[in-house]
Amino acid sequence: ALASQAGLEMLRAGGNAVDAAVATSFALSVVRPYSCGIGGGGFMIIRLADHKGRGPVTVAINFRETAPASVKPDSYESLGEFAATHGGMAVGIPGQVEGMLHALERYGTLSREQVLAPAIRLAKEGFKADAHYVKSTQHDDLVIPWMRAEPARQERFAWLWERCLKRGGVKVGDHVALPEQARVLERIAAEGRAGFYEGPVAQAIVDAVNADGGRFTLEDLRGYRCEELPVLTSTFRGRTVIGMPPPSSGGIVVEQVLGMFEARSELLTDAISSGHNSPAYVHLVTEAGKHAFAD
Repeated sequence: ALASQAGLEMLRAGGNAVDAAVATSFALSVVRPYSCGIGGGGFMIIRLADHKGRGPVTVAINFRETAPASVKPDSYESLGEFAATHGGMAVGIPGQVEGMLHALERYGTLSREQVLAPAIRLAKEGFKADAHYVKSTQHDDLVIPWMRAEPARQERFAWLWERCLKRGGVKVGDHVALPEQARVLERIAAEGRAGFYEGPVAQAIVDAVNADGGRFTLEDLRGYRCEELPVLTSTFRGRTVIGMPPPSSGGIVVEQVLGMFEARSELLTDAISSGHNSPAYVHLVTEAGKHAFAD
């Protein structure tokens, strides 16, 4: 809700959908650090009927993480089965900040300072942990059980343990303030991409990743750039559908699923007539999705 309010704040200030999306994403980095954050990356599809100065816009942006330059196709073969998912070698060059700033600069209407203001405010003043936040830390083998399994991890990730997890005791309603993250966001607001991909923030990222077995360099961060791509376009029942092209699998899978529905329209009609999420409907969608993902 707090991140949604950040986006709403931009719309009420006269911003467009891109301003709202970027503000929401940076706010999510504060209140949902485990699922969306400035250390990650992603994809974005923008469709604007009329952008001031650019006219109609339909574009895809790839800002997924990339491997550092030192990583080769066979780099993980001798590192053990968890090297790609645990530790410094599991970390990619983050693309989220570059992607958000690129989208804002080219397709937004408001300033960096204005769009990052809600996230900075949330990090400085703090927020109340909600049920989703708490569940994410305690479910099965997630963060708190993993940290408790080896006490040395609590020292290794002391800031996370103390600040975000309340020494393993975080509960709904607890106040979580992240002034250090606010300072990083303030640098991004003031300096743009250089505030994250260069200088002290970049050095801190390199030091942290490499201390845990990674192979980052400052040049890896400085050289990161997102990529604009044409959207994947298909049709379904007379409608135009736009999706994310590779390296995302999502756009192709959706296009294939809809293509199967078009090819067997009588099955889709029957499934829909039996009711949304009926056994017949779920069976049809599941089988189509299964074949698309297998392909």
